[in-house]
Amino acid sequence: LRLRLFVVILTPLIAMAILLGFWRFTVAQQTAQELFDRSLLSTALAISRDVAVSGGDALSPTTRSLIRDVAGGEVFYHATGPGGSYVTGYAYPPTSLTALKVERNKPNVFEAVYRGEGVRVMKVTEQVTVDTLTGDTTVTVWQRLSDRNQIAVELAIRAAALIGALVATVALVVWFGVSIGLRPLLNLEEAI
Repeated sequence: LRLRLFVVILTPLIAMAILLGFWRFTVAQQTAQELFDRSLLSTALAISRDVAVSGGDALSPTTRSLIRDVAGGEVFYHATGPGGSYVTGYAYPPTSLTALKVERNKPNVFEAVYRGEGVRVMKVTEQVTVDTLTGDTTVTVWQRLSDRNQIAVELAIRAAALIGALVATVALVVWFGVSIGLRPLLNLEEAI
């Protein structure tokens, strides 16, 4: 009777824990995606400002530090000045397989393959004036998907460990609670 009650009570709890774990993993992936996209946007804007302020010279130490310290892995970048001239960064940025509608001052986000690895890419185009030259500058920043996914998996594992600990604790409480609850019935059985 104790085992039967234990199974009846714990089965829905375990099913709910599995559903909750799956939901938590999905939410962790979405949260990681949003956070990393925001860090890519911050990096792109910092590079864009440095390029505009310095007239196309090298990035400031603060911006280099920002790029190096971005959570979730290494960030790559490529910047072009008015007329599409190369300014700074990696020589060949990843490109989208589909045609992107380029809108000024709005980030364009897509996934691509760069040197055999999947990457998340953000491209920001702004109109700037450098000395007497006015034109569009484009900053492209990208990050490996494997680095991003690793953080999402770590978040999900932490959540799964908490859910597992909660289920184990409830299982112990149920086991001993059922034992205590059945004690009068066992006493009655012995008396009979």
